[in-house]
Amino acid sequence: KGQWEFQIFAKGAKKAADDMWIARYLLLRHCEQYGVDVEWHCKPIRGDWNGSGMHTNFSTNLLRDKGGKAYFEKLMAAFDKYKD
Repeated sequence: KGQWEFQIFAKGAKKAADDMWIARYLLLRHCEQYGVDVEWHCKPIRGDWNGSGMHTNFSTNLLRDKGGKAYFEKLMAAFDKYKD
């Protein structure tokens, strides 16, 4: 068993979603050639695997501009209600 990650670089939610579906399709076709299976579960192996799991990185002009820390903290507080 092993794990690997790949990243999608797209601007906008629709483009990112489209690119993710295409990337997954291409990964499946590639793995077929080598007799390898893909496990789509975000945490397929038990234990403390830092960085394991589907996650999203994003950046906006507001986050990068002066005063971005205050905006970042407000944004994270809004996301907090959705955590596990």
